Amino acid sequence: RMVSGKGGDEEGLQQYWRDMERRVINRKPKPRGSGPSGRGPRRKAEIDYWAAAGMYEYTNERRRAPIGEATHGRLSTARVREGQMEAAKLTYESLVAPLLRREKDLLDLYLVVQPERHQLTSLSVWASPEAFTKIANSHQYRDAMQALATHFDLGDDVRSDDVHTFRLTSTSLDDED
Repeated sequence: RMVSGKGGDEEGLQQYWRDMERRVINRKPKPRGSGPSGRGPRRKAEIDYWAAAGMYEYTNERRRAPIGEATHGRLSTARVREGQMEAAKLTYESLVAPLLRREKDLLDLYLVVQPERHQLTSLSVWASPEAFTKIANSHQYRDAMQALATHFDLGDDVRSDDVHTFRLTSTSLDDED
């Protein structure tokens, strides 16, 4: 059975197609790029935003101490208040570590978390004692450390020591000296 555009007659159906053809032919074309056409660009995922923020930028520009060479280390230990370990770790990772990583004389950075002892230990390894002193005297570092201290048990001492460190092994074949 044939379906018609107007009233069921064939003439109405033909008129319907003629009107549609006229609309298509007389349509003004859109300028290129003024609207969606075909498959659009892929929507950004969370990983794309992290990559744009520099989260995955790893470079081999950071120099490392040769195996066996003495370097300067800063070893700091603090007791963290009950229930504050994860918050302290996140504060260190988001405020303190980025400041230290910006320094070209930073050789290595470690954070040791001991939840059963409520203890947080940081070891930063520097090319020279002066390199750490320079960053330690900056107001950004002091602000970051004050934010971190809000998680500490102030009844106990926060202990910081200058130590000599020695790199004894390499973790990768291309890092051999």
